[in-house]
Amino acid sequence: MQLLTSRLCGVNIKAIEIANDLNRDFELGGPVITMEGILTDDKAECQALFDRLCVEIDQSLEILESLEGVKLPRRTFKDREYKRAFDEAARRLYEIIADRPWVVISDIPMEQHGNMLNCLR
Repeated sequence: MQLLTSRLCGVNIKAIEIANDLNRDFELGGPVITMEGILTDDKAECQALFDRLCVEIDQSLEILESLEGVKLPRRTFKDREYKRAFDEAARRLYEIIADRPWVVISDIPMEQHGNMLNCLR
C-alpha cells in the first residue's frame, strides 16, 4: 500500500496527503483531512481518512485477485463474513495509520460512511 510512509506525532502524513489529493481531484466532497483534525479526533476528518483506507484496501485486493495463482475468497460486501473481516482489517489499519483508537468513529454505522466507502458497496 502506498499509504505507509512518513509519520509525525504518530500520524501517517502521506496517508493524509493522498486522501486529500484524491478527494480534491475526484471532487468527492469529503472534508479536508488535517493532522490536527486526526489528533483531536474530529469525526468528519477521521471518517474521511478511514473511508480512504477502505478504498485502498479494496483496490489492493483487486490487484491481488488479478494475479495468476493468487486465490482469494469471493469478495462481496453482501457476504456477512467477508464484510466483517474487511471492516475489522480496516479498523486495525486505521488505528495503525492514524495512531488513534477506532472509537472516535465507531458509533457511525459502516453503511453511513462517506462517498469513498459507499462506492465500494
